[in-house]
Amino acid sequence: MIELWLWGGIALLLASINDLRTREVPDWLSYSLFALALGYRIFASLIMHDGNILLSGLLGGGIFFVIAVFMFYTGQWGGGDSKLLIGLGTLFGFQMGWQNDLVAFVINFLFIGAMYGLIWTFVLALKNRERLAKEFKIKMQDKRLITAKWVLLLTAALLIAATALLSSPWLLPIAMTVALVIITMYMWIIVKAVEKTCMLKWLPTSKLTEGDWIAEDIIVKGKKVAGIKDLGITKRQIAELTRKKVKKVLVKEGIPFVPSFFLSYVFTLAWGNVFFFIL
Repeated sequence: MIELWLWGGIALLLASINDLRTREVPDWLSYSLFALALGYRIFASLIMHDGNILLSGLLGGGIFFVIAVFMFYTGQWGGGDSKLLIGLGTLFGFQMGWQNDLVAFVINFLFIGAMYGLIWTFVLALKNRERLAKEFKIKMQDKRLITAKWVLLLTAALLIAATALLSSPWLLPIAMTVALVIITMYMWIIVKAVEKTCMLKWLPTSKLTEGDWIAEDIIVKGKKVAGIKDLGITKRQIAELTRKKVKKVLVKEGIPFVPSFFLSYVFTLAWGNVFFFIL
């Protein structure tokens, strides 16, 4: 089993390096991780005459399959990330209770992934601060946003004033909730500004690869060849763009999230559930 955990770490490390360099995860890494995990569980079940070993792996893979499909079809991850996650689910397996490794990995990923995403976004914003400042200013001048901001601030002022006059014990919770909503609104604007200024780039059609996310609809002679609602561009669409001599395409370059898988995996094996570790 130690060799299997080691291969899981190596597969995630190689996938992380590739994701950082090319924003892609080779299929052979994902498939080999799944095949080894499933093969080990089948073998162990036969040797130990315990079908629960295999069932645990199938449940883990199934749970992560559902999560992976949801993240893929909502445009949060690419296909490579999703396939890798299914292999991890099969490797960890699922047992009832909060102390099992699969649950620990999910909790660790939610915590580490959030920190990783915030740091990556902050670094991108810092590197592109001048363009980001201009885009933020443009978004802040949007009439709909200005209206929403004043409605929110007026509602907040009335709520806080009412609770203060009534000496209500809810004053602090309401004030904190309002502050959180306002901060979230500005954070959303910053994230959108970062996405537009730092995560969109023009790519020559010859350098497109299957699965690239298109940032705007591509219309050629009145016909849509590819669009933002597609789940990544296909080889057929790339061939059609090449045939119609489309020189470049605007694509969305997302955050490479596989390194956060690797960090969560290492933390899970070394320290278990981050929640219990902190406590």
